Amino acid sequence: MQLIEKNPQDDVAYMNRGIGYDDKKDYDRAAADYAKAIEINPAAATYSNRGYAYTHKRDYDRAFADYAKAIAIDPEYADTYFNRGNAYDDTKDFDRAVVEYSRAIEIDPKQTDFYSDRGLAYAAKGDYDRAIADYDTALKIDPNNSQAYDSRGGAYVSMGDYHRAIADFTKAIELYPTHATAYEHRGYARFYRGDFKGAVADLSHSLELKDSAFPMLFLFLARLRSGETAAPELEANAGRLKTKEWPYAVIELYLGRRQPDTTLEAADKEVERCQAQF
Repeated sequence: MQLIEKNPQDDVAYMNRGIGYDDKKDYDRAAADYAKAIEINPAAATYSNRGYAYTHKRDYDRAFADYAKAIAIDPEYADTYFNRGNAYDDTKDFDRAVVEYSRAIEIDPKQTDFYSDRGLAYAAKGDYDRAIADYDTALKIDPNNSQAYDSRGGAYVSMGDYHRAIADFTKAIELYPTHATAYEHRGYARFYRGDFKGAVADLSHSLELKDSAFPMLFLFLARLRSGETAAPELEANAGRLKTKEWPYAVIELYLGRRQPDTTLEAADKEVERCQAQF
């Protein structure tokens, strides 16, 4: 802020403040600062960063327009392709996401995130072998990347290889002990493998770190499968949720407050209807 006051034409100061707002998830202010930086110096990196902010605001038309401008200015700036891949990923266009991540990798083959995110796109397409290959490459570059271990574990779960999945989630937890999602994912893997007490331990730990509806539901099921009383805990956990959006209807079903037919009716999206049937 002081730099901007001293020199209102300092595009780098606006760029850096925009990055700070991005880190705080204040994407409106981030986009405004990038816009000011662009007025002063229309650089590829600034357009790419503003596209990133628009992507997080789900303003995809503006995001794609900014990525196109960034590429026109500098077609060798790898982050633009990576960011555009994220936007395609958000819009479920996984084929295009793979193309964008691959272009980013061609330009800069040493970035772990490029491989990890392409792995996620491959996994979303059901191509788990390629996904795992990308996670392997990411981990060769950075053996301490907890997210790559967690993502590879997810691919192994999808392949039914729970032993390797649990090993990867465990490694992710060793590297990042407060990684709530890794505990959650290891809990699911243990549940699928029939280790319900292990699932209870992991899902409980996940909820100590972060409240989320799905681990609450699986914790309820794991306790039932272990022969334990589960409803009072589910009710207490659900009371901490800040929203009653899906899958809250399933919580109400398990607590005896909703019928199966109205639970199905509460599922608006295709993935929610699949979960409701499950």
